[in-house]
Amino acid sequence: MFRRSMLALAIAAALIACTIGTPTCWAAASDEATTALARKVAELIGQLDAPRLADRDAAEKVLMALGPEALDVLPRGEAKHSAEVKQRLARVRRQLELAFAKSAAKASLITLADAERPLSEVLAAIAKQSGNPLVDGRKRGPEGKPPADPRIRVAFDKTPFWPALDATLDAAGASLEVRDAQGDDPLRLVVVERGETAKPRASDAVYRGPLRFAVVGADVKRAADDAETLARIVLKAAWEPRLKPIALSLAAKDLSAVDDQQRPLRIASAEAQWATSSLGGQGAMRLTLPFVLARGDAKSLAVRGRMAALLAGANVAFRFERLSETRPGAAVASQKMGDATVRLESFRRVGGRWLARVRVIYDNPQEAVQSHYDWLYESRATLTAVTEQRKPVEYDSQAAEDGVIATYAFAAEDADKPGELTLVYSTPAVIMTVPFEFEFADIALPR
Repeated sequence: MFRRSMLALAIAAALIACTIGTPTCWAAASDEATTALARKVAELIGQLDAPRLADRDAAEKVLMALGPEALDVLPRGEAKHSAEVKQRLARVRRQLELAFAKSAAKASLITLADAERPLSEVLAAIAKQSGNPLVDGRKRGPEGKPPADPRIRVAFDKTPFWPALDATLDAAGASLEVRDAQGDDPLRLVVVERGETAKPRASDAVYRGPLRFAVVGADVKRAADDAETLARIVLKAAWEPRLKPIALSLAAKDLSAVDDQQRPLRIASAEAQWATSSLGGQGAMRLTLPFVLARGDAKSLAVRGRMAALLAGANVAFRFERLSETRPGAAVASQKMGDATVRLESFRRVGGRWLARVRVIYDNPQEAVQSHYDWLYESRATLTAVTEQRKPVEYDSQAAEDGVIATYAFAAEDADKPGELTLVYSTPAVIMTVPFEFEFADIALPR
């Protein structure tokens, strides 16, 4: 631990020595920190082969404590390493990859010093710090002039993205629309004018990590058989666009409600489940939640629930080098990183194309991944011939019993030699299910 402290002090000293605002100095400091981290990792890896078990265990714990930043300099098990070192390195990498994946489930943080600024400047800062693009869609002025750019005063200190954005929009008297991807248009968060009767955005929202929950509607009506009265609550869940969840779901068993007299309400269908998938081009979902009122005199409801998000961690690159012709169906190679196993099942030339068939299997959760494999469109494959990098000209994917299968076609040239070809397939190392809880204490029912 003493050596880790010395490493931290060395990095801090290098940063302090820089002149603020000098990009070259910051780059040098970053390189120096990376080099110091690589040296530390190499030293700890050496200790993984120490004679004493306690020393080996201690070195493994320190490697894990270095955090996801160590992934870039953490080697995979090499031929020179003993079997135990390889096993421990695999365990460390798995934990660091999982920690890195889980970081995606946290809210982006916004920091902005207390000052009065134009709305456009604040929006640009929020977009840059969060990685979530924001578009000003307010009405333009006469002759196409840009919309008004009011000056607002806000201050954020590591404030989560949604509270920071809502505070900004409330200060400017504006609102927001989530517009799904359409054709060539990407998913966008669009700033719009606020309606005259609209309440401040922050007053209606519940924030949980990168998600924002809001009740956007409520009504009371008799059921079709006129035997019971239903209170229907419309819940909107929005997420940071950079999150790109694979699927979101809410099960009736994870939902509860009481009326203003604290009388428990049952859900109209105890087996109900609300879910949506293939969310790459979406930024929000709406759910209508029907509750059976205990009595018709209820004036408000309190609702609590837990939504499950199926999320992908950061992409990692699987490299298949020195490819050669193989018999159709004969596996070329298999690699495992984190929870992901990628098998290059075949690589062959057919006419003017190279065809690569890849099978992706995740340790957990198998069923969820198979049910929502459209997210694989976010995975990428490239073929390198010497120094030329080629993108696929065709792509196809399908579900399989033990995972998903992706087939890529690349243009082939007469000069290509299989031994010089390298296929790089990038896909998340970890798929995880993360729960997000929400609670609304006083949802007014229409009379």
